[in-house]
Amino acid sequence: MRRIVITVMFMGLIAGTACAKQEAPSVTASGEPATTPSPIKPPTPTISCQETVAEMEALNQGLRIPDHLRQEDAVKTGEEFDVNEYFTVLTHLSPEPGYVLDYVYRQDLLGSRPVIYARREEESPYETYVQLYKAVDDPFGEYLEHIQVDDTAQGFFEWVVLRTYGEQFYLTDNAIPLLDWTILCNREAAKTVIEGANEFGNPLTAEQKQKALQLDFKPRLELEEETVKVRIIVFSKWRGFYEHVETISREFPHEVLEFENKELVPYNCGVMP
Repeated sequence: MRRIVITVMFMGLIAGTACAKQEAPSVTASGEPATTPSPIKPPTPTISCQETVAEMEALNQGLRIPDHLRQEDAVKTGEEFDVNEYFTVLTHLSPEPGYVLDYVYRQDLLGSRPVIYARREEESPYETYVQLYKAVDDPFGEYLEHIQVDDTAQGFFEWVVLRTYGEQFYLTDNAIPLLDWTILCNREAAKTVIEGANEFGNPLTAEQKQKALQLDFKPRLELEEETVKVRIIVFSKWRGFYEHVETISREFPHEVLEFENKELVPYNCGVMP
């Protein structure tokens, strides 16, 4: 149910009737008018940010692309990285009952990458991206509709982590800029990506670094009756520091209802993929 603010105004009685007697306003002991305290805003729920992000990156970062996936019309053999391992880190998430996650490897001149999808456990996996595309009109991110959240703040944060990092593995060099987002949980994480960017390509200017380190990196979550709003700070070596604000449907199947992508500190490493 959406929140509805109702203002009730008490009207005087119509002419010819007695007017209701108004109560005198409250005053303090000193005779000053009493002030009504401002409503207390619920605190932002505590979530495990840095630990979750670090464990997620440890799972899928730096994986070498198997030779057979570099071939045209690449088909998985079953010995590759298993994306269902994500649930060992994202413990507040689970696949829809009867489903598992899988992926095909998409070969593209603009960047080769995995494309995750959800399938029923008893169904055979798709072998190629062409097969998946024929079965699912828009396969990118469709698997998230089959991921359940345990209705906690940590769970919705983990859902955003999965959406951000899920397909960040087995990327060819020219695909990396498309998916290169790092979630920053605190100032120390920001310092780490700044140092890495300085070693990778163009160093950040003193002004860029100063602005970046002044950002508020703490994730923010607002749980409403029907929606959840998640705000995070992310970094890309090809784009800079951004604020992502996602409004997600609280009931399953979860979907992104609104997405805000705000540039905070622009930056480009200058490295051509």
